[in-house]
Parts: sequence; C-alpha cells; structure tokens
Amino acid sequence: MPEVIMDYSNGIYIPNSSHYNGNVPNSSTIQQQNAYVMQQVEREFAQRQQQERQFMARDLLTNGFPSFAGEDSIGTSYFHNAFAEIDSMLNGTKELSIARSIFLVENAYYENEMDYSDYQSFIKRKVEFCNRIIKESKQNPNDNLAKNMAIFRLLTEKVPFKNRGKEKTEYHLPLQYDYHDYQSQEYFDSLLSRN
Repeated sequence: MPEVIMDYSNGIYIPNSSHYNGNVPNSSTIQQQNAYVMQQVEREFAQRQQQERQFMARDLLTNGFPSFAGEDSIGTSYFHNAFAEIDSMLNGTKELSIARSIFLVENAYYENEMDYSDYQSFIKRKVEFCNRIIKESKQNPNDNLAKNMAIFRLLTEKVPFKNRGKEKTEYHLPLQYDYHDYQSQEYFDSLLSRN
C-alpha cells in the first residue's frame, strides 16, 4: 500500500508521491491510489451521514416532532394522539402493530375520518387474494417464499379470480405508478395506503 499523507482541510487521505523517481507511474499504481482515495471518501461520507441521522434522531426525541400547523391548530391534535398511541406501542404498554401504526398516521392526516374496521377489512381482503394465489399455484401456504411471491403477483400482475357463486372471472389489477405526480406534490394522499 502506498504511503499516505493527511490533507487536514477535508479529512481525506492522499497517497504520498515523495517516492517519485522521475519515471511515470504505471496505470496499476494510479488505479490503486485512486481506489484508496475513493474508499476514504466513501468511508468519510458514510460516517457523516450516520452522524447526521443520529443528530436528527436525538433532536426529534429531545424536542418532539415539529408541526407546521402550530399547536393551536385543530388538525395537530390528531397527529399528537396518533404519536401518543404509537409511542405507547414502542414503550410496551400497548401491543406493537405496524398496521395499526400506519392507520393512525393516515387517519390523523384525514382528521380521524377513517374507520379502523374498514382498514382491517381492506387488509383482510388482500390477504385472502394472496391465499387464493398460493392455493391456485399449488404452493405450500406456510412457505414464506410462496407468500412473498403471492404478494409480488398481487402488486404487479393482473390476477384472475372467480368469486364464489359467480361464473364470470374477475381481475385484481396491479398497482399503477403515477408518472405525473410521482412525488405527490399535487395530491399528498397518493402516498397513503388508503389509495
């Protein structure tokens, strides 16, 4: 490995060229030096990102989550209530549930207009679709790979199915990507599971 010197201005190690003997360095040596510098840069960048994430997490835990609406806004209380329930899940006083957590945040956005039993029914229907896919493809219903494959098919393919008591084949349509408003700038709720 080439000898290195420290560039104190940005914390990056730079290979030392003091051993230069007048000959042009070969491309292999230059590639090694470049690779070494790139590794140092990537390591430094990863450390800075980790420090920033830790700082933000500490700041949020210390000062709470910011609200652009202000504390006296009616809608803010919905998010505070959702936060309190999620916090109680994380503290172990309530059962931990990712589905309930997602519902709480989305329900706060919709100002408590959603019904949790409707949300659970929506999830239950999707689980039933996945179980049908597993059964029709003759896979083991206890196999996690089969479950993941069924979820993938449900999200990406037009899946045919027959409802009980109906002759006609119906289809579960795949998710569609919104190319027009892909960042949800116009309709924020397009990010939410309700849609």
